[in-house]
Amino acid sequence: MFLSQSAQRLPGGIPGKGNLASSGYHVRIPQLPQSGKEKEYLRLSAPMESNDRHHPSANLIGERVRWVREKLQLTQDQLAGRLAKYGVQLDYVKIGQVEKGKRRVIDKELVAFAKALGVSVTWLLSGDESHL
Repeated sequence: MFLSQSAQRLPGGIPGKGNLASSGYHVRIPQLPQSGKEKEYLRLSAPMESNDRHHPSANLIGERVRWVREKLQLTQDQLAGRLAKYGVQLDYVKIGQVEKGKRRVIDKELVAFAKALGVSVTWLLSGDESHL
């Protein structure tokens, strides 16, 4: 954490007694450069807003998970068993929600899906066949 009296206030900061804002200090979080893929990943991994659940890009990996699962002739239950080997407990209902774009995955789940399906995380995120 970096502190500076000249740093800009964070949006939504609420001044009050005993906090950094009231003492004249403000938290400045350095911004790291991000590639286009990282920005897209961060956008897609953010919590869903109620109005974006049906947006076509709300969950890009769901279609890819389903496609690979079907190519491997796995049921959702069988995929759940494979995910469990990597420490991720998702039942067939939650896997179905992921595949339909109704549930997003966290980073640990993304890695487990990739390992369980024998594909790369990059391919799940991008669909780039050179990373399949």
